[in-house]
Amino acid sequence: NIYFDEKSIDEDLLNYRKAWNLRSEYLNKKYNIVVDFFQADAAYLSDMKSNTFDIVASDAVFAHLTKYNEVINELHRVLKSNGTLYATFGPLWHCYGGDMVSGNSGYDHLLLTDEEYKNYLDGFGEYIPISPDSRIWILNNLLSKLKPEQYMDALSQSGFKKMYVSAIISKKAIYFRKNNPDVFGKLLEKYSDNDLLVESLALVFRKVAQC
Repeated sequence: NIYFDEKSIDEDLLNYRKAWNLRSEYLNKKYNIVVDFFQADAAYLSDMKSNTFDIVASDAVFAHLTKYNEVINELHRVLKSNGTLYATFGPLWHCYGGDMVSGNSGYDHLLLTDEEYKNYLDGFGEYIPISPDSRIWILNNLLSKLKPEQYMDALSQSGFKKMYVSAIISKKAIYFRKNNPDVFGKLLEKYSDNDLLVESLALVFRKVAQC
């Protein structure tokens, strides 16, 4: 969502025009808010003018961005000076269940070799793209593989100032660490506790005012 005065502009990679029209009508009637929906790649918001919007809000999207830096740069461009970026997202890739596919350990995507992991995914049976198959995210390259700090570092490097950060720690990851110390220790050879335990993030950053 991108907000300008009392207007909201909602962008999605896929086109849901029928649902968008119903939602716009409902919000306008109940809250007297104008909401425009459009289809676009968030990394290329060429139809949006620079320094235009007051707030950019995102829920459950950043964990799916494979062009994260490009998206952040575009959001920075369209925000006004001192504009606010808000985002909540997860599960993060390196956490328990970060591949969004149920597994015996929850860290199979980190522990298995590429070939072993492919065989593991194939073991779920035939993949049907239109079905609610959780493999859709993996097989269509729709998961960001950034670590928690990398999400925030990219924002700072793009000209945002950190205002608020909170993290949710996975209870399943804590349980796994306690009951599988040897396996978790193997993971710690490559990743930090934060990488393996942080399930999701909530971020509020502000575009630094230009002098």
